[in-house]
Amino acid sequence: DQQYAEKLLTDAGIPPEKLGAYLAERPRTPEELISTVTGFDKIIAFRMHGQIAAASFGIPSFGIVWDGKLREFYRKLGFPQGCGEEVPDFSRIEEVLSQYDDTIHARALAEGQESRDCLIEEVERALKSR
Repeated sequence: DQQYAEKLLTDAGIPPEKLGAYLAERPRTPEELISTVTGFDKIIAFRMHGQIAAASFGIPSFGIVWDGKLREFYRKLGFPQGCGEEVPDFSRIEEVLSQYDDTIHARALAEGQESRDCLIEEVERALKSR
């Protein structure tokens, strides 16, 4: 992911000495992931956890699809244009991210709560069956 991101930025005209202003170190813990994501105004990410964290904090994100889960995630948010299998030019990403609004953030929070509720129900059901 790191090499691909560096190539993407270099192809977009970012000089190598400025890549650090655009890229974050790979988080190794959940706390590092949250700290990294919340440190940006907008995110372009490959991994689902980065997308989920960004959506949870209302940070517009564009997802690079390499797995069907990501496309489904954005569909559930009502923001299917928020991801793509190919990386569009940065002006297109900026246009897409400008459409991210409070409604999409609210859907992200609702999806998160629904997922937590389902998980709790499954755990409770498993404990009762013992």
